[in-house]
Amino acid sequence: MVAADFPDKPTTIEVHEEGDLLVVWLRGDYDTQVERYMQALRGDLERRHGYRLILIHVEQAGTITTEARRDMVAWNRERRAPGAVAILGASFTARTLAKMVLTAGRLLTKRRVDFDFFESEAEARTWLAERREELRELAR
Repeated sequence: MVAADFPDKPTTIEVHEEGDLLVVWLRGDYDTQVERYMQALRGDLERRHGYRLILIHVEQAGTITTEARRDMVAWNRERRAPGAVAILGASFTARTLAKMVLTAGRLLTKRRVDFDFFESEAEARTWLAERREELRELAR
């Protein structure tokens, strides 16, 4: 995907791509601007690899807005590519909200998206590496 195809990058996130892995730092609320930017990144990743791997740091995150949740579910309904999301530094409240959003998305889209919560990046990366092999098989 060409950079021109992406919406403006929100100031509340930092993203690094490592091959088939997006590493995201969220600092503030996850709103519709963040979700639309992430949609472009996730879509590009699944077009190139057939699956999505995301490592997201939420230690400094705010909340996920209602509109962003709706956009996320609507966008994911159209998707078939499997994925895995490792979440780092989530509080109890953030874990609860993330579980609800990700579980609802999984049920509504009938697509495989694994997710889990981690205290260390090393544990998260190990888990994602294990998911990578499974997702590559599913994407073939």
